[in-house]
Amino acid sequence: SRRGLDELSEQERNVLEDISLFVKQETNHAHLHASFNREMYARGYGAVKPYEGKLKDYYQKLREEKSLAFNLAYCAGFENIALFSAKFVFIAAPDLFEGGDPRMTDLFKWHLAEEFEHRTVAHAAFMMYSGSYWLRLKGAWEAFKSLNKFQGDILEIILAADRETMTAEEIKASKRRVKQLKGRMGFFVLPRLFQILLPNYDPSQHEMPANIRSSLLKY
Repeated sequence: SRRGLDELSEQERNVLEDISLFVKQETNHAHLHASFNREMYARGYGAVKPYEGKLKDYYQKLREEKSLAFNLAYCAGFENIALFSAKFVFIAAPDLFEGGDPRMTDLFKWHLAEEFEHRTVAHAAFMMYSGSYWLRLKGAWEAFKSLNKFQGDILEIILAADRETMTAEEIKASKRRVKQLKGRMGFFVLPRLFQILLPNYDPSQHEMPANIRSSLLKY
């Protein structure tokens, strides 16, 4: 109601405005990724398509069976994981994009740059609504588990499709590169994720790196 809005503090008003922008940004992400996915399916990666339904069902189950506070904690955990993934890509691994198709590399970097940009929104919404330390950890753990599961399964499907036309030596080299990538990312991200366990953790403590800012200006 108008009266309720008038009684909100300035900080609460700012969080609500950020949530509105966050939703619009994520909606735009979804539209562009859906377009990219359709192109992938047309190019031989149709085995990934069922995961759209699996993801939808999973999130519908979370909405129906878990509290709003838990779902906010999940979103905060998801966004905090994305924060560290963005740092890995922009700070520790820019070489991974050298020689890549710019349509894909631009989409990937643009998305992660915006994930870093709105790094505080879900966390602030959860803290305003609940703020429970243990619930925040439970939500983060569920986000970590589900992301690992879905990303791992989809990666294996994509790699299997790519390796259908590879020689035995090329498959061996492919497996070696994937192992190296997972090692690099784990070495960078996992130790930093422990920051989320701190009772006073706040994603706003992470200053935006210059190259992420440059990417946001570019895209």
